[in-house]
Amino acid sequence: MKPASMNGTSTDLRRGWLWLLALSGVALIAASGVWTLRFGQNQFNIVPSLTVDIGIALLLFSVLFLVERRIERQIDAALRALTPDQARDSYNSGQEEAGDFREPGGPLELAMRVVEAIEADDFTFVWKSMDTNMRTCRLQAWIYNNLDELNLPSTPCNAWDELLDDLMIGPHTKPGLWSEFASCELRLFRRAITWDPGLTTGWSQRRRIVGPRHERIVMIPVPKGDQAGFEFTADTWVHDNTVLCLSCDQNASSGVPTYRLASFGSSVPLPGWPPTWWLESDTVARANHPGLTDEGE
Repeated sequence: MKPASMNGTSTDLRRGWLWLLALSGVALIAASGVWTLRFGQNQFNIVPSLTVDIGIALLLFSVLFLVERRIERQIDAALRALTPDQARDSYNSGQEEAGDFREPGGPLELAMRVVEAIEADDFTFVWKSMDTNMRTCRLQAWIYNNLDELNLPSTPCNAWDELLDDLMIGPHTKPGLWSEFASCELRLFRRAITWDPGLTTGWSQRRRIVGPRHERIVMIPVPKGDQAGFEFTADTWVHDNTVLCLSCDQNASSGVPTYRLASFGSSVPLPGWPPTWWLESDTVARANHPGLTDEGE
């Protein structure tokens, strides 16, 4: 016996109604033909011609809709039959060369390992994966938002910079402050990547260069039933996606590219007290915009 399925029952009902419409159309056409044969054509009687028109319309609608549904089911079955490896290889030839995108040590691997470290509460790995600019901005934001708790003056001073330089070294100094900073950051990062437990993680599989030595990687919630994920061939709005921006630096001695996490989002932040995050209506950016006045805001 097959288990009850709301989707299967709903599909069968819709298909039944379409077949009923098709049969109704055939019946109306046949009835019009019988009427014409029985009573002959009469230019003042529009019932036969109207019956034929309605019958043809019902028949065409139901047949075309049934054909469309059949094609959709075949396409859906073909996509579901794709393995993840086959899906990754099904790209258009006009896309950018992948290069080291999916290679060990490449940007995709780093992004995936960063997310895994966040889920495992391993902030040390996340911190070491950030580039210097992101480390600076994350610390500046945390210090600026906690001036009272840190017993720091309310205006910029050397004490701000000294604490920043001390914490930039990493988890080896000031363990009390570092653990507070790390726990606060992990909460924010987990909030950025957490979805419904019933969803799995899908990753973009091609390069998206967004600036000099910077690229964007998109993480998308994928239902468990869609093993092959999604394939987009044009600009598409994806709900609940998470964007990671990675920077690339070339090793001076070996020449091998080294990737680092540059931001959560498409834009790289700017250091400052406080830093700027390139968000719409960013208060820091608005405060430093010469084109805004109190009257014109």
